Amino acid sequence: MDSGDSDSNRVKTDGQNPIVNGGNNPVENGFKIIHHNSWDKTLNVRDFAMKNPGNYSIRIRAACRVPSRDQVVESAKEMLALRFQQQMKDNPKGERWHLEAQTGDLEHFKKD
Repeated sequence: MDSGDSDSNRVKTDGQNPIVNGGNNPVENGFKIIHHNSWDKTLNVRDFAMKNPGNYSIRIRAACRVPSRDQVVESAKEMLALRFQQQMKDNPKGERWHLEAQTGDLEHFKKD
């Protein structure tokens, strides 16, 4: 199902009105795209019932494109900068340790 990005999104299907939350991820060619840039890995469907009791198999079709190292590092820089801002807001006296952690974590993304 094409879905929105919040728990207020409901999709009428089979006489039901389930919540479908695809997170902050775009839809391309009918597929929800979970991309490394967004760090949002949310996909959620709930508030629905199966017509008949029993065991069911749920099938998910997934594929991936592996990002280049440069793409991973750029994405990590953005994430680490946001984390640093939050840490400074929460504990400005810890700037030295926040910077050390940020530097170490960025090196990890560059090498591992």
